[in-house]
Amino acid sequence: MKRERSMATIEDFLGTWYLNGDKTKPCCIALDDNSHLTVSIGGMDYQDYSFNGNNEIYCAGYPTGTISSDLKRIDWTFVNAFWAR
Repeated sequence: MKRERSMATIEDFLGTWYLNGDKTKPCCIALDDNSHLTVSIGGMDYQDYSFNGNNEIYCAGYPTGTISSDLKRIDWTFVNAFWAR
């Protein structure tokens, strides 16, 4: 029986995602150093995101991303959007 993961790691957020699951709209999350992330979408980079150890990445003044338990979707606050793998 497969056990569902309860906590994501920073590595689970890294790589290519797709805005609202649309493969023509790639997005990316990259690790800048041991704890800071850059979120890239539509040619714009948002730096200084951090992983809070509780399935979320955040940056003051920007939407917070929460990864799903199956690690295939990030839901973003305030923007009515998600990213999928």
